[in-house]
Amino acid sequence: MTSQTDLAHVMSLLQSGQLKPALKACKDGMRRYPKEAAFPNLVGIALSQSGKPKEAIPYFVKAIKRAPGNTDFQDNLLKAYIQAGQYTQAHALGEKLLARRPDDSELHYQIALMHMQRDRLDQAIASANQVIATDAATLTKAHPAQPDLKAKAARGYNLRAVIRERLGDDDGAYSDYQASLELNPNNAETLSNIAPQLSLRMRPKEALEALEKALSLNPRHVNVLHRYGIQLNENGRKNEAIDVLKMALEVDPSHAGVMRGLARMETERGAAALLPQIAAAMKTARKGTLDQALLSFAEAHCFEKTGGDVARAYRRANDQARTVRPYDRAASDARQSAILARFPLDGEPAPPAPASGPRPIFVLGQPRSGTTLIEVMLSAHPDIKTAGEQAILGRLAEPFIHSDQPFDRAAADELGQTYRRLLPGLDGDVAGVIDKMPANYALIGFILRALPNAIILNTVRDPRDVAWSMWRTWFPNTPLNYTFDMSAMAHEANLYARYMAHWKALAPGRIHDVFYEDLVTDVEAHSKSLAKLCDVNWVPAMAAPEHSAQAVRTASAHQVRQPVHSGSVGGWRRHADDMKPFLDGLDPALWQGLPD
Repeated sequence: MTSQTDLAHVMSLLQSGQLKPALKACKDGMRRYPKEAAFPNLVGIALSQSGKPKEAIPYFVKAIKRAPGNTDFQDNLLKAYIQAGQYTQAHALGEKLLARRPDDSELHYQIALMHMQRDRLDQAIASANQVIATDAATLTKAHPAQPDLKAKAARGYNLRAVIRERLGDDDGAYSDYQASLELNPNNAETLSNIAPQLSLRMRPKEALEALEKALSLNPRHVNVLHRYGIQLNENGRKNEAIDVLKMALEVDPSHAGVMRGLARMETERGAAALLPQIAAAMKTARKGTLDQALLSFAEAHCFEKTGGDVARAYRRANDQARTVRPYDRAASDARQSAILARFPLDGEPAPPAPASGPRPIFVLGQPRSGTTLIEVMLSAHPDIKTAGEQAILGRLAEPFIHSDQPFDRAAADELGQTYRRLLPGLDGDVAGVIDKMPANYALIGFILRALPNAIILNTVRDPRDVAWSMWRTWFPNTPLNYTFDMSAMAHEANLYARYMAHWKALAPGRIHDVFYEDLVTDVEAHSKSLAKLCDVNWVPAMAAPEHSAQAVRTASAHQVRQPVHSGSVGGWRRHADDMKPFLDGLDPALWQGLPD
């Protein structure tokens, strides 16, 4: 046999997923052809695909020594450094390679991935922009545009969309996913990625169709299976979701995200069966990564059902998450100061409400305070629609928060008109449309001035129960990094209390508190109060939110499928020792009247 024949044999094994035989054949090839650079490179590829990027690095280095100018080998080494979490080496190599190949989109792509993994999202966006610009220039020169070049260009838009989602820019992400699919409409990963954006826009049927198309293209794509399972659960099809996530684990038995999602849904028996698999994945998970934290959350979710050491598991999960996603206390303080300075208590009063048109209904408050329950109750009314959690208001208000740009009457009117145009359903024949973004409590000043006919429902729940619930929940977005730290949660709770005190003093009577503890104690009575606040006649369906067919995209997707109960009220008391940093951090002047 010749070296080319042996190489072809190895490539065939790799392409068919036979990694162990491929690795053995590669090492045999290294011994038989000691000067051939391709064999150590293929050893590195086989190790990387086996989840051992650290072990792959010396082989890529050896391949480069034998063929110093081979750009594929160089790129493989860079990928291995990134996958192994050796970011110092990855950064140094990336800079060196970019100096030689400044217009190489693959290099920019890998560097964008590195920045994203390190949660350096602004740098990741800058690198993704370079990917898109470089690929666009290549496409322009190609006559006609070749399918493989279009597919490569599509990849850059998909990457930037993922980063934009992490930054909370859902509109930008959706636009990039659409651009990616225009270039490559049959990419399973992008079809999977756009599904949550379709669901966010209250198009759950289209979200499922995108995922089902992705699965028809690649039935064993683990990320597609993961997203499909989550979407089925959001649509109230829990048993089907569990089956799909189990299929995903057959493809990748150590997938941390799949395990965490499955652990949330499983029965006691299913959780017990899942625990050994979680323990096995923990042994190979890289330290200091989100995968490590996700696995710990999965273990904690299972322990809640099987009777394991729940407190210890959640403590470990949050400690691990906090190292990767730290909380920026100074930035939160600066944001509050900037926002409240925009709306002094002696400032311009809100104008009178317009006489007609659907009213935006803002359901806001701390995360895990009951906003989803209120949303589902209200949207059970035929004249009230929901747009789910929308980042529209935050995106429109952001330019005014950290700049001197005036928010005068003209700016407020423009913001209000733009918001009404962008909020899904607000142009329909309905009484109101719900925007259930909890964090909008920080932006009530903008609501009062730009949307004077809006209904503002502030969900109030004992902050100690809120904190314990957040502690048990994995939040993927950077603005919620504080949920991994007990003292940070206390700080954010105090900021929330200061915001609400300011807004209520600024506009007495405009903000309606809805107390979670009262709501779950007497659902019918308080659903009638909600109907009255929203100026609609009460219907019995509002008192039975567990029967809603509405898709639920939040961490509350499990709870709202169950009859309303008060079992979690005061639950924090059982965990007071673990919550000491939170309890000590609550400002008693801001939280008077809490029950002992």
